[in-house]
Amino acid sequence: MILAPNIYMLAGMNYGTLGNVYGIVHQDGLLVVDCGRPQEAVPVIEATMCQWGLDKMPITHLLITHAHPDHCGNARYFQKRGAKVVAGEKDAKQVLRLGDYDPALFPCVLHDFEEDCLFEPCEADILIERDCKLKIGELEVEAILTPGHTQGGVVYLIHINGKKIMFSGDTFGVNGSRGNTPLLGTSASVDYCAKDFIASMQKLLNRYPDGILSGHGVPRFGNCNRLVAAACMKAMAERS
Repeated sequence: MILAPNIYMLAGMNYGTLGNVYGIVHQDGLLVVDCGRPQEAVPVIEATMCQWGLDKMPITHLLITHAHPDHCGNARYFQKRGAKVVAGEKDAKQVLRLGDYDPALFPCVLHDFEEDCLFEPCEADILIERDCKLKIGELEVEAILTPGHTQGGVVYLIHINGKKIMFSGDTFGVNGSRGNTPLLGTSASVDYCAKDFIASMQKLLNRYPDGILSGHGVPRFGNCNRLVAAACMKAMAERS
């Protein structure tokens, strides 16, 4: 699905798979954001890339928003294809390199769906240890650490065609028939921390994104700053 010039949805809710996967064309190839659940997502991603003529492009980078299996489960697959894997340091070291959510080591999810928690271990090539900027082709990528949903979550604000598109993973998204209902990442992790989550949401205020593409929920374009503020307010209201 083409979402905007050079921005594609490669897998996810519109394709009947768990975890939205995005592709961004740049001058050196294709940048992928998240990679879906193990085994399930890869055939869909490959078919979508073929449909839109992206299959011959080198995949230069894979940006992981957080290390839940429906977002990082195929990281090693893309790394084998030549992509540099980018991930938050805590998630990369405690989950991604294990290939499993062992609650004795890192109690990240409620271990009630064992098969979905298993994926091929992967050592990230680039660790996000603090907020920083990356240059990928002509794209400027702001990596913003957003602990809360997981402790190594990252939101990527990517400057594309003069627009700022926020890839928010499961930190937050939007849902509803009008795409204006905040969807918060306050569940699915036993290590969820409300204090960290609210602080992360506050970091995202006043960045004036022109689009929000989240790990779940619907794509939203336009002036999205009020949606970020609404999500932040909802998070604070839920905590109280």
